[in-house]
Amino acid sequence: MTIAFCALISIQVGQALAESQSVQIQAGKGKSLAISLEQGDTIQFSFSVQGGIRNDINFIIEDPNSAVLSNIRVGPLYTSELQINISGNYTFTFDNSFSTISSKSVQFNYQVIHPPPPVIPNTVNLASYLIWGALMIIGIIVGVLSMKLHHWRERRSKISRQVMQNEDKFYSRQQYKSSPPNYYEILGVERDASKEDIQTTFRKQILKWHSDKNRSQKDIDEFTKILYEARDVLLDDAKRRQYDKIL
Repeated sequence: MTIAFCALISIQVGQALAESQSVQIQAGKGKSLAISLEQGDTIQFSFSVQGGIRNDINFIIEDPNSAVLSNIRVGPLYTSELQINISGNYTFTFDNSFSTISSKSVQFNYQVIHPPPPVIPNTVNLASYLIWGALMIIGIIVGVLSMKLHHWRERRSKISRQVMQNEDKFYSRQQYKSSPPNYYEILGVERDASKEDIQTTFRKQILKWHSDKNRSQKDIDEFTKILYEARDVLLDDAKRRQYDKIL
């Protein structure tokens, strides 16, 4: 008759629990050790056998469904481990029924290793990282836009200053009889001015002269013609290159 006994064990997550059992088995009989295991556990075990001529014994492992996982004859020393796929009581049986004379002494040592818990991301920290990341991106965009706006304002200010510097000047064809009119000075732009700057300054000059009540209509018409002439030359790449050579 088989005599069964259970060892009650307490397993803490992430820790290994070691146990040792001494089992005396009479001839023609067997003894079983029941151990409660959880899915994902690993049980590592070893045992020594003393008694009889060969110091061996039948070793049987059964899962909670009574399915035989191992049935071998081993001794005098045996070491192995088992990965647990089903939670429940696992039975480790030392069977000496094949011997009718010799009793056996078994020293069974084992430890159960429980897997560590899965790492759960901290949703609070993750949300903080996302918020900070979004703020950094917004900051970069705002910085780039601010630089572009500053550059645009500087360019507009430069054009305005050039127009104001020429506010009290009046140019006519009579002043440039000995040389071609300086269209850059007439418009109030630099020689490396872009087409956009030339067009913008031209419009401001036209508005200024047409709104000047202190000038005669003849002077206004005369200078307006020069302004149009300057714009037409400086906005045409071929004419501008030719003009720059003779200026």
